[in-house]
Amino acid sequence: MSLYKVISYIAIILCLLTIYGLFTIKDSVVTLRLELEEIKKQVRNEEDAIRILKAELAYLGSPERIQKLANKYLTLEKPKVTQITKDPLLEEKLDQTKILASAKSFRKPSKWRYKKGPAKYLTMVKD
Repeated sequence: MSLYKVISYIAIILCLLTIYGLFTIKDSVVTLRLELEEIKKQVRNEEDAIRILKAELAYLGSPERIQKLANKYLTLEKPKVTQITKDPLLEEKLDQTKILASAKSFRKPSKWRYKKGPAKYLTMVKD
């Protein structure tokens, strides 16, 4: 067999392998495109569902609707003066703030100034 025939057979085999590879790649691309279209369709459906749920949430949470339901199902009355009591914890807090305020008035007032620290940040320094 001559060298020319061997080279011809190798070229034909390479062409056939290239053709097979191209068809395989084309088939893969077509399959991926179909999958991509299906996924895009699912995304659109989910976005539509999200929009519908947001609209439903806005309707269900609207103050007018809640007020109507409260008037219909809840029998609330305005509180009477006799039902209102003083909060004992609030009185303790007021007493503590009075003590703190009086303690602060006995302190000597101090002046603060800003000084550049080691890390180039301003720090408050008491004189």
